[in-house]
Formats: sequence, C-alpha cells, structure tokens
Amino acid sequence: MRGLSIDGKVQSVHDKPLTPYYCQQQNAEGEPERYVYKVLNATLISSSAAVCIHQKPIPAWTNEMGYFEEFFEELRAAYGRAELFDVVMSDAGVLSREHCGKLNALGYGYVVALKSNNPELEREARALLGSVATQQRPVAEDADWECDSSRGWIKRQLWTSTELAGWPGWEHLRQLWLVRVLVLHPEDERVEVLEERLYATNLTTGHRIRGQHVLSMVRAHWRIENELHGTLDIELREDDSGWVRRGYGLMNTGLLRAMAYNMLAIARSVHLRRTTLIGWQQLRDWIRDALLWPRLRDSGPFDQAEPLLAPA
Repeated sequence: MRGLSIDGKVQSVHDKPLTPYYCQQQNAEGEPERYVYKVLNATLISSSAAVCIHQKPIPAWTNEMGYFEEFFEELRAAYGRAELFDVVMSDAGVLSREHCGKLNALGYGYVVALKSNNPELEREARALLGSVATQQRPVAEDADWECDSSRGWIKRQLWTSTELAGWPGWEHLRQLWLVRVLVLHPEDERVEVLEERLYATNLTTGHRIRGQHVLSMVRAHWRIENELHGTLDIELREDDSGWVRRGYGLMNTGLLRAMAYNMLAIARSVHLRRTTLIGWQQLRDWIRDALLWPRLRDSGPFDQAEPLLAPA
C-alpha cells in the first residue's frame, strides 16, 4: 500500500506580518499582537525517505479541514497519473466525514483518527472495541518492545471490528481499528496502558492488508511529525524570528526549508546505508561541511582551514 500522510503545521510569527492574508492573529484582547502562519503538508510515509510532496499555506479565515479539498485537488493534479499513493491518512482535525466520502468516491483508501468531532461514532466505537479488547486477544501485536525516545519501552496492539460498517452518514465506513500502546517499566516489569487510539477506515483487512500491516501503517503516519515537522522545528529552526516577512517571504522560505528537508531525508534513508539511522543534526552538519569544505580548502593552505564544528 502506498501511503500519504497529511497534517497541518503552525509557525509562530513574532511581529506583525506583511502578508496578513495567510497569518492569523492569535492574541486575546489586551495582549501584545501575536500571529501564526499555518500550512498543510503532505508526506509519503510508505517510501524509504518520508519526503514532503506538497505544502500549501492556509488562509487566515479558514483551517486545515476547511482547506483540505483545495489542497488535495492540487495533489491529484500533480501526482494522480503517477499513482504515487492510494491511501490517505490524517488526524481528525484535517479529514472530516465528508472528505472521507469524497476520497472513497475517488477510489482512495482513507484512515482517519476518531475524536470528539464525531462524538456519536467515537462513543459507539470506543464502547464496542473496548468490549472486544477485554474478551479477545489482539488481532496483531508488535513482536518486541521498542525503545521510544520520549515514552520508554512501548508495544502496540490492534483490535478491529466491522460491526459499525455503514454507520449513518458514514456509508463508506468498512472497519474500525483500536490501537493500544503499552509501556513497560523495566525496574519492576510492570506493564500499563499508555494510550488508546481509534481509527475509521474504508479499508478491509484480509488478503492484502493484515493486522501487522495496520500497525505498520499507523506507526508510519507519525513520520510526518517525527521526521518532517520535527526536523523543520529543531534542525532547521523554523520558529526562529529572523525569517523573511515581506511579500511571499514566508511561503518561499517555507518551501525552501521543505526542499532542504527532502535532501536530508533522501541522504539519510537512501544513500547513507547504515544499520542504524544517524541523527538529523549530525546529517545536517555533514552536508554543511561537504558544501563548505571545498571553499575552505581553496581559500588557503589546507591544514590551516578552521574545523567545521560551529553550529549551523
């Protein structure tokens, strides 16, 4: 399955922007003016390098969900004939019930998180799958515990149900998924439930998609946060206040940063064949050094060039 993850990203703007059409004022009355610049990003999560294939700024008068259709039409126009993706994953704040129906009508699979913006379906799904999880073994489970940098030793479990397929207003719905994340405390071997996430989808598990594929797909969805958005925030310092504000400066520098991220992602996942992935910061510094080294070497005696150890 060729998966695409779509999610919104917010960039803080610390002074009054010169492109107010795309910058939403966020301060309360009486507080200093504060703005945010929001974009929708699309990332290929089934490829070796989770490259960003589209970025579009969101006008101040709407949000991720309100701008999804225009964003997705541009994706189809650019990549539809290439059949680059056939499953779209997103959070509840981007994909609505109506959007899921349109994706289904166009022949795409969808996987959307179920949250409070679909209260009735979310309530019924939680009750149903909660009961299933107490009575049945999981359909799939991670083979081993995985060390997560922020959550410790975790393992995922999956339960599925077709009982609510065709829910009123969700006639395209075929299956519900419950993904439970367990956390292990090594000091006393205690295991507890860290979180549970519900998903609605028009996919069906069977010959093509098995339970382990679902767990891999749900995990891959977070590549848009952990790889694209995390790199933009930390290594490329997107929220720093010194970026261009005039004209289309925010849009242009945003696209340039996405292109820089794609270079890093392809180098990290495709060209640097290692048993373990190197960190984004180390990779950034290596590429910076490769670009600067010839200039330093040619500017004077090679052995007198300053070491490239300063932060980028």
